[in-house]
Amino acid sequence: LDLGMSPASVVINAEGTIAGWGTEKGYPGGGLSSSRNYGFVTLRTGLAQSLNVVAARVLMENVGVNIAATYMERLGIPASQLNLDGPGLALGTSGITPIQMCAAYAAIANNGYYWAPISFTKVEDESGRVILDADVIRTTSVKVYEQTSTAFQLVDILTDAVKNGTGKQAVLDGFTVAGKTGSNSKYSSVYFAGMTCDYTAVVWIGHDLPSNKLKTGSTGGDYAAALWKAFMSKLMEGHEDRPIINENTTMLGMVQRTVCPVSGKLATSGCIQYQGHGKKFNLVTDWFDYDSVPPEYCDMHVTGSICKDSNCRAGASCDPKSVEDVTYVLIRPDSMFFDLSDEVLQKVFGDSYVRTDKSAEAFINSLPVCNLAESLSAVKASRDALIQEVTAYLSSAETLSEEERSELASLIANAAAASALSDIEDNTAALKQAYERIKGDHVG
Repeated sequence: LDLGMSPASVVINAEGTIAGWGTEKGYPGGGLSSSRNYGFVTLRTGLAQSLNVVAARVLMENVGVNIAATYMERLGIPASQLNLDGPGLALGTSGITPIQMCAAYAAIANNGYYWAPISFTKVEDESGRVILDADVIRTTSVKVYEQTSTAFQLVDILTDAVKNGTGKQAVLDGFTVAGKTGSNSKYSSVYFAGMTCDYTAVVWIGHDLPSNKLKTGSTGGDYAAALWKAFMSKLMEGHEDRPIINENTTMLGMVQRTVCPVSGKLATSGCIQYQGHGKKFNLVTDWFDYDSVPPEYCDMHVTGSICKDSNCRAGASCDPKSVEDVTYVLIRPDSMFFDLSDEVLQKVFGDSYVRTDKSAEAFINSLPVCNLAESLSAVKASRDALIQEVTAYLSSAETLSEEERSELASLIANAAAASALSDIEDNTAALKQAYERIKGDHVG
């Protein structure tokens, strides 16, 4: 977010090698079983639903290991403590203590300013005289983010993670809660870091020895978030709810825009049309820092009028009842989707995607124009001429048997009744074949 992404930025969530990830498979596991989230999601959804591939791609493709480490240091985590690789920074394989985690999340709640944690607020002697005052001792903070809206946007996403994501067990009635769950591999431990308007707290559940596992299926959402709620509900008794960050979108100069969930660009009529393919394709409306608003309209969706009878671009003579609007997804070489396999693209977009280097207008113009009406007219004319010829033959031929006459009359009736192009062609061919056979039998 601080580097220019927005909560609505689109991120791939599918199988595929992530440059620099460093594992044999080339990307992390987990988060690919849900059809709703498979293929692509927004940054907001990826964080709220704890999608590993999204975290990995954002780190490796949008941020970078070194820049991520710089932000971690601003949040009180020294580089010497980090595994400076994809899993160490995107998935949490670095060893971070609960107090460090809590201080980092407190910095987010404190509008992006980090204060080193301290174990007391005041120390007084027996007469009440203040010996130590935390506010006096801790005089300087570290500004974590460059953009004034970053912490606000992050809190907003983390609020979604509690309301609609993996942190639902931390919901406190009557209070705004933002937070993030975490689950270590092979059930070694689980986490929840959460914040209200007054407190930030972290729960870690695990064993001192990682070989001692939690029970199978344990998650931060089910256990750590629920425990966090149990004590935070007591702490918040007698408090009134307030925004976690006392700013709003107007104060921060943010704007609301509706974007395409596939391209991340401003939505067009083609994007609207494509929503019928499923909920994951619904348009996304979100708040943007002014500098992160997409400057362009979506060029991945293009809609053309297609004749259902020929599957070609509708022509002037096509029956209006046979014409429908079809929206295609154009996958160009510069698209983040281009390197995905056709198997993955088929799972995401079905038959509606097309690999092309053409613009939307050029692609539509490249589709063949339906000439079915012209073909139908020509086939009808040929049929009618044959029916006229065979009818005349029946009137003039004197040696035909009743069986032969009945066969030709029946085939004439079938050909005359046919209306679809293929039916006319088939019945005309059957009539012609029988006519030539019978006529040949009576030559001479």
